[in-house]
Amino acid sequence: MPGLGNLHPTSGMGNINLGTCELGLFTSQSSSLPDRPLSIAELSVELQLITENDRSNGLRHTNVSCHSEIVSSKTLLIEKLKQSGWTVSAKADMQPYIDKGEIRQLNLIEAPELIRQDCVLFYNLSSEASELESDIIATIAQIAKNYLKR
Repeated sequence: MPGLGNLHPTSGMGNINLGTCELGLFTSQSSSLPDRPLSIAELSVELQLITENDRSNGLRHTNVSCHSEIVSSKTLLIEKLKQSGWTVSAKADMQPYIDKGEIRQLNLIEAPELIRQDCVLFYNLSSEASELESDIIATIAQIAKNYLKR
């Protein structure tokens, strides 16, 4: 909720823990970043591409590099990533570009394969009074959980 500017919302809020999303670090195939495990210190001096959504939600991985650029969409992120820089993103979202040979995953010395983002669905508790809204919330939660299991 702090991402929405409301630390204490005006109405009752429910939440469903959907699980975690596995994140990775990515760069272009032609990047000058070496193909070996890197330290956070090494990445901190390279251009970091950050999605507007990640920055506005204050995600902890958005302030790694002293050189960063905000991009407005995942499509733009991919196009800019092919040219330069690195980014943190969901592995599932990047897999098609890895398969096409356009980008590659970077390995991190400090926390290899442990970068995850919690995913929580927040909803207004008054929605539980409506059978239709309850069904919609349950459907969204199930779809999200299935997506996170891929």
